[in-house]
Amino acid sequence: MPEAAAVVVAFLLYGVSTALISLTDSTIPGYLVLVAVAVISALLALWRIRVFLVFWLALACFQGAAVGLWLAVFGGGAGLEVTEMKTAAALGMVVVTAPAIWRYLLPRRALLIAVVLFVLSVMVSLRAFIPATLAYGRNFLLPVLLMIALVAAFERVPAAERLRLAFRLSGALSAFLLLGSVIETAVGTTAWRSFFHAEDIGALSSLSTTTYVLGVEVGRVGGFILEPVNAGYMAAGLAVCLLAAADRLSRRERLWCAAALVADGVVILAASAKNGLLMILAFIFAALLLKLIRGGWRALVTPLTWLVSFLAVVSYIVLLRGLSALPVLFTDPAKLIGGDSTTVHMTGLIEGVSRAISHPLGFGLGNGGNLSQNLPNPGAFAEEPGWLESGGESGIGAMAFQIGIVGAVLFLYLLVRMGNAWGVRSIALLAAWSASSLIAESMFGPQVASVFIIGIVLLADQPEGPWLGRGRLAHAEGRRDRPVEVPADSSI
Repeated sequence: MPEAAAVVVAFLLYGVSTALISLTDSTIPGYLVLVAVAVISALLALWRIRVFLVFWLALACFQGAAVGLWLAVFGGGAGLEVTEMKTAAALGMVVVTAPAIWRYLLPRRALLIAVVLFVLSVMVSLRAFIPATLAYGRNFLLPVLLMIALVAAFERVPAAERLRLAFRLSGALSAFLLLGSVIETAVGTTAWRSFFHAEDIGALSSLSTTTYVLGVEVGRVGGFILEPVNAGYMAAGLAVCLLAAADRLSRRERLWCAAALVADGVVILAASAKNGLLMILAFIFAALLLKLIRGGWRALVTPLTWLVSFLAVVSYIVLLRGLSALPVLFTDPAKLIGGDSTTVHMTGLIEGVSRAISHPLGFGLGNGGNLSQNLPNPGAFAEEPGWLESGGESGIGAMAFQIGIVGAVLFLYLLVRMGNAWGVRSIALLAAWSASSLIAESMFGPQVASVFIIGIVLLADQPEGPWLGRGRLAHAEGRRDRPVEVPADSSI
């Protein structure tokens, strides 16, 4: 199958890049491989968009395990020139499908205007070309552009085919995450990390194997992802994708869906991903809200989901620290840092947004944020002292600080327009994904965003019908047991 071949090619490309860097003691061959990955992705997107999607997901989701296994063979280390293959693949696809993106957006003027305004807000904040500029430009722009490119590419693919693909990909990745968590738990985290050379992978520099939940220290398991936080967030993203598709599945498929949801729950608990649970709650809230409101009022779903998620986190902090922590949280949140990592996330959000209000156009793309602390010479990214002031550990906090409150508002407006264009399922998934980014910067990263893109893209524009309740798959071919004929020009 072409999809299976795409997975194998993705695994081999990680090996080629790792080998070239290890054998030549130079990063140049690694960057050449990135160019090759972009070209391969562009060709796959032009040939069969379904195969490209599988290839890109393999690069994003199998990164930790693939790089770790190849390091065991060739030794050395793996920096950004190896671990950013998923970014190169997405860029190659977006560039080659630019004409299709334009044709898709042109008749959808409201969405086009929202995209242009948000991209301009990011461009205006480009004041210096530093490594973090590329990192945050990727985080802020690439998920949005890739979603639009994929929706445009899948537009002519029947809803039934897109649904099946979303279901199969979500189920397969849920099994993949569960298997890794189970094996790591069995052999022990220390041995597992050593086997996959986790310490030699630059992208895992923020790896944390412990956290606090309600004041109690607990271990974290990352499985094949190696980074426990990302593993838990990805499992939660897959869970909400499955929930969004559940009412369109057959009875047999719902049984498999339930099994996949259990697998995702195990991974979330093993990773001790509190924000993963918040993600699911945000999705359920958005879905219920969509059952109650219609028409233009649906524009309120995403901002209300943000508000409810924020209040949920505030309530958690109050539960930990008492009511006396409430005024401190909004006046000097850094004083609450210590113990539970949630206080760091919330501090990043509040400080980032509050500073953005006084600097509406931001402090500059790439200036500050959690990621900049993991790059060489972090002091070069700080216009003002204190990394917490840059929105570290908060995706929206970092965005607001860097591109300003104007850019953050335009991002919210873009999410609303994307949801309006793509239907109720995409609205709920976009709301859950973006609300989770309030306290998690990694939500914007390609690895975590990849699993949300499965649902947002493949479930877009489906007939609404009964949602999160009893329903049936509606497609032109009639009964479910009839084969679905895919148009020759659908590129699937």
